[in-house]
Amino acid sequence: MGDSDGVLESINGRTGLLFLIAGGLFVVFAALHGVEAFMNESAPKDIFGPAGFAFAFLGMFGLYPRLVDRARWLTQVGAVFATIGLVASAITSIWHVGIWVAPAVTPAFFAALPAGMVLGQFLGYLPFGVASLRAGVHSRTVGLLLIAVPAVLAVMIVTVATGYATSGSAVVLGSVQALIHFAIGYTLRTDTIAKDRVTPTDTAA
Repeated sequence: MGDSDGVLESINGRTGLLFLIAGGLFVVFAALHGVEAFMNESAPKDIFGPAGFAFAFLGMFGLYPRLVDRARWLTQVGAVFATIGLVASAITSIWHVGIWVAPAVTPAFFAALPAGMVLGQFLGYLPFGVASLRAGVHSRTVGLLLIAVPAVLAVMIVTVATGYATSGSAVVLGSVQALIHFAIGYTLRTDTIAKDRVTPTDTAA
């Protein structure tokens, strides 16, 4: 238990950075979709979207230690589905790297991975977002932005289901996800820097 706590605390110190990396990967994801949509050139876009979510799910575990004591049920549910999303996203990204380098037949289990990523995006982000808002240990902006991720996904699903998706929809989706994750990472980083600058005298006062 002590080892797992140490790992979570280690991730906690890098949570903002992990979300910033996720945002950068979503920028690449959106750009490669743009290349395919507007230049008719094939691009390895499916490496970067899942990789972005893998880093984001990992970043969520950095939020866990400060949230679990104040919103235990929500945080634990979020952690379970964030784990599912992390595993599904990481396998998807790594597999696409492999088939980009050396094309191969996709195994049957691969069909279940998108569902794992969707579960993680809905039932990982949403509980963590609500827990963050309830616990009050982070800026409310963080909680709202975490909730925005499944909201954007829901809009995308409805758009596709109703036939309104266009070739540029994935570019917009990737760009919005990039902005959300950059904002989460920036907010967490600035909050951490502000807290680090508080001296014992300031705290006592």
